[in-house]
Amino acid sequence: MPLFVAGLVTLASAAGAVHLLARGVVQVPCTVVVGTLDRTSPPVHADALVEGIRGARLHRIEGVGHAPNFEAPDAVAELIRAASAKAAPGHPSVPS
Repeated sequence: MPLFVAGLVTLASAAGAVHLLARGVVQVPCTVVVGTLDRTSPPVHADALVEGIRGARLHRIEGVGHAPNFEAPDAVAELIRAASAKAAPGHPSVPS
C-alpha cells in the first residue's frame, strides 16, 4: 500500500528526515504532496524527501499552503486515488 507523506518534515527536521531516508528506512511506494505556498514545510524540503525515497513521486499543488488536504481536498483525493490504483490495480479497497 502506498505511503502518503504530506509535510513529513514537520515531524522531524529536514536534515533528520533526509538522514533517515538516505539510510533506506522508507522502502514503499510514496507520493509526496506539497503546497507551493507552504512556509512551514517548504517545497525544497519535499524535494529532499523525494530524492531520498527511491521511486517517490512529487506533486506540487499551486497556490496552496501547509494544509493541502484542507485547502485543496479534491486535488489531494485525486492524488490518493491515482496512487492507490497504481499500487493495487483492481483491488476492491481502491476507490474508483
